[in-house]
Amino acid sequence: MQKSTIIRISRFIIAVSLIVYVLFFVELQNIISSFKEVNLLLFSSALLLLIPNLFFQFLKWKYLLNSTINFYDNKKIIRSLFVGLSSGIFTPMRLGEYYGRSLDINKSSVTEIAALTFIDKLFVLVSVVLIGGVFFVFFVSDFLHLNIIVKIGAYALMIILPLIPFLFIIFAKSHSAARFMKFKIFAKIAEKLSSLKTVNHTILLVTFFYSVVIYFIYTLQFSLLLTAFESDSLIQQNFIMSNVIMFSKALIPQISFGELGVRESTSVFYSTFFNISGAAAFNASILIFTINLLFPALIGFFFITKKD
Repeated sequence: MQKSTIIRISRFIIAVSLIVYVLFFVELQNIISSFKEVNLLLFSSALLLLIPNLFFQFLKWKYLLNSTINFYDNKKIIRSLFVGLSSGIFTPMRLGEYYGRSLDINKSSVTEIAALTFIDKLFVLVSVVLIGGVFFVFFVSDFLHLNIIVKIGAYALMIILPLIPFLFIIFAKSHSAARFMKFKIFAKIAEKLSSLKTVNHTILLVTFFYSVVIYFIYTLQFSLLLTAFESDSLIQQNFIMSNVIMFSKALIPQISFGELGVRESTSVFYSTFFNISGAAAFNASILIFTINLLFPALIGFFFITKKD
């Protein structure tokens, strides 16, 4: 059996194991009852938000390709995005997405497309740290009754961390970085990434803007689903919970299939702090996976198998 197959099977087993573990704390009957009582209007609203979610992901990817390697074929950009999503869901830490996105972009090397994908994903993480981190600090400080100095320090850290990508770009264009080019290995890497020299502060800021919009849509989806399954809860409270979950999940290595199980266990854990039933948190998490990861991955699989 090939190593890649073993890894995929292992990730699937981990995901199933985590789901089974969560079900020890949430009765199956409660999960079924929660589905029967779901608010269809809120559920439909969360489902429809997949459209702007994917649209802004496309706009961000299109912008990166347009502004760095002058690639303008919208059809191939769309295929690249979905094939990447499909490739990533089956690989550890979604590493397959870095290669998957390059399959339809024949103008540049795999290394360059992987680097652009890294920038794309990096700012998703930046959004989680900056926004989700603030909500997490707010939640923890309120729960642990932290003093004002600790709060200010934590908020300052959440603001400083997202600046790292900008500082990295500044360093990459500095005289200090040029010294590394004297080494053959760094020179070869720089040669393969030559087209990425056009990445500037404007490109990073626009990419960051798109990432924030996508992050907001995602957390709003999660909030609507939580409210749909827990009719007595407030959507504002669930929005805070969604951000806390997103930040906490970002700290956990993505070792399972599509993060399946990690998201659900994290959601069920925090549900007790926000007076949400474990069944509602579990169902909302499963549907977030289905809507935002599984559906797009299936579209990507269609593109992979479809002949031009």
